[in-house]
Amino acid sequence: LELVRAATAAGQSPPADRWPRMALYHGRADRTAPCHHSRALDEALREAGAREVRLTLYPGKSHTDPILEDPFSGADPLLRSLLALVRAGSLLPDTATPPTPGTRASAVGEPRLLPPMVPRPLVRLARWANPF
Repeated sequence: LELVRAATAAGQSPPADRWPRMALYHGRADRTAPCHHSRALDEALREAGAREVRLTLYPGKSHTDPILEDPFSGADPLLRSLLALVRAGSLLPDTATPPTPGTRASAVGEPRLLPPMVPRPLVRLARWANPF
């Protein structure tokens, strides 16, 4: 964030057509790195000339949800967005209907998610005990 602002202030920011497309995903319940940091980065990137920046904030998502809780619980909007970005290599809109938990997606382009790995009460317990 500070590097983006410093480069912009020094006139070192790349021209608008040289910025890559960017996606910022953040959980609103993240206590490790609060989501206001992503909001500030989004603002700084836009001020520096980036045109294609998409900030998506997920209600109730913590710092570890995409790597721990969500994979164990099955389908989830944040996990689906991250997988779509990694698998397709593009910034896909978050407009697709998520698959029903425990089922595989059938729509073209949607990632196939596994059924839940553990019972939901255990995921809720892990989320409660997780310090992040």
